[in-house]
Amino acid sequence: MNTLETPQTRNELQANRPQHKRTVECLLRIMSLLIWSWSPKIFSWNCQGAASKSFIRTAKWFISKYHPNIFCLVETKTSGCNADSLCAKLGFDKWARVEALGFSGGIWILWSNSVQIEVLHSHPQFVHMAITDQLGRFWNLSVVYGSPTLHLRRRLWSSLKRTKLHVNHPWLIAGDFNAIANDYECSSPSNPGNHKNADFRNWIFSEALLDLGFSGPNFTWRRGKEEGTFKGARLDRALCSLDWIDRMHDTKVTHLTAIGSDHSPILVEFDTKVKQGGNDFMFQGAWTRHRDFLDFTRQNWDKEGSVWQNKDTMAVKFKDWNRTVFGNIHYRKNNLLRRLDGIHKKMDQACHAGLVRLERKIKKELEDTLQQEEILWFQQAREDWIASGDRNTSFYHAATKCKKAKIGRHNFLDMVGIPW
Repeated sequence: MNTLETPQTRNELQANRPQHKRTVECLLRIMSLLIWSWSPKIFSWNCQGAASKSFIRTAKWFISKYHPNIFCLVETKTSGCNADSLCAKLGFDKWARVEALGFSGGIWILWSNSVQIEVLHSHPQFVHMAITDQLGRFWNLSVVYGSPTLHLRRRLWSSLKRTKLHVNHPWLIAGDFNAIANDYECSSPSNPGNHKNADFRNWIFSEALLDLGFSGPNFTWRRGKEEGTFKGARLDRALCSLDWIDRMHDTKVTHLTAIGSDHSPILVEFDTKVKQGGNDFMFQGAWTRHRDFLDFTRQNWDKEGSVWQNKDTMAVKFKDWNRTVFGNIHYRKNNLLRRLDGIHKKMDQACHAGLVRLERKIKKELEDTLQQEEILWFQQAREDWIASGDRNTSFYHAATKCKKAKIGRHNFLDMVGIPW
């Protein structure tokens, strides 16, 4: 005896799908993007000229590898229509520029729609901005290109001040300062040349700024390949205000491999999570297909608290709910298939209304479980599209394996830092 779907049942299901789909999409957007998976990245690079043939190729490689939300270039040495044409080729939604003076200087700021940026002040040696991120937080960013000329660089320290710029939010300052703060930040501590000056250290002290440190090579600028001619210094860095440490969690600065320039780019990431064994948390899109998900979220979300206050609490509760209620998708699918096979064998012997109702219930649970499995593999594969109703999970298995293979492959670099 076959189970029939009546027109009334079909209409009820179709009427509920749009509302459920909108609810799921909203929750996925809020939780997956805003709370756990959005990790802002700021990329700052002294490219030493954007007019060369290799610049676009190198810049696009950096963008595809690190996916920055804000891409900052200094010493671009390019202005006018040519500069706008190059910015358009980099694939960002918006940009702002400080024109180069002849064939020197120039600051470009490019960003995606994941952040809102308002340029508050521009200067030949820095751009000061107000940022609103996806979590609704307000902060200030200043991108710096300190002049190589000492007396011009002194104008930077006198202009880049909290009182003059009216800084009233957490403040991040990043870029090429063309100066060092300590003797050990250059290859010749006894002869730091034009890079060391007391003005830089005094400015850091007077503005109550903190050095965010770094991981990677010690020097961000290198010149000369022979032992007698080699020079190196930490000219590029990221500094922050005291309230930045309190508001922006887990800020990390990395000195990247220098390609196409004497300067190493610096990557600033915050809201990063340090993985500790299996304790890291990731929101699972498949949870949204469970019948109790919405009620569980409403009951445990503190409406009086902020997103950040709810984040850690909800992570713990979701982990417990996943273990005690949601369970293992693959185990549940196999169990439902075995039960459905048993029901069909019973129906072949003697069918009755109770078996029909049980079969309908198991089929509905199996349909939900298959959708959850599809979402699980889709999320692990990190693909940008999915065909609704397609049960060919082998595609997602393959995509996930390819992703892992790419991650492994990019761990091997040749002598100039290009992945094999």
